[in-house]
Amino acid sequence: MSTFRGTDHLGVFYSGASLNSYYVAGSVVSAYDMVMNIDRAKKEFLHREICASCFLAAFGMARRIPTFVPNLPAIDVEARKEFLRKKLFDLLVIYKNKVKPDPHIRSIKNLQQELKEKFSHQLRGGDIGFGRTQKLVNLYLKYVWACGFIETPPHCPIDKKVLTKVGGK
Repeated sequence: MSTFRGTDHLGVFYSGASLNSYYVAGSVVSAYDMVMNIDRAKKEFLHREICASCFLAAFGMARRIPTFVPNLPAIDVEARKEFLRKKLFDLLVIYKNKVKPDPHIRSIKNLQQELKEKFSHQLRGGDIGFGRTQKLVNLYLKYVWACGFIETPPHCPIDKKVLTKVGGK
């Protein structure tokens, strides 16, 4: 009987005394694989939900100044969302440890530029402002920080309501 323990690339910790096997959906699967797949599925679900909240906050709530061209085909909208989900997920590697302000600003500008290049046909006026991209990135980092996936984000976006409640001006 061997002992196994470690962490996968998403930070899921695993530990156990044996690799018992189970028959699942026509395949032999270890107990370890079953647990890891569940943990992975939970983190993937959480990532999608965090991204959906960030998209709504950064792009959907700004009705007065829309970010995207209206009435885009669903396939185009989903391609943009998938691109952003992947780009935001990739930030976890960069922000696993504390990041200084200058590299953080570069990350935001790089994402802004990639959005312009890849999705200019979807953007109003073919452009996206730094502020929208910054809000998307900072809010994403705030959520993943709250979940314990990264250290303190470089900028912690706090709106006036929250600031007032905690005694700020």
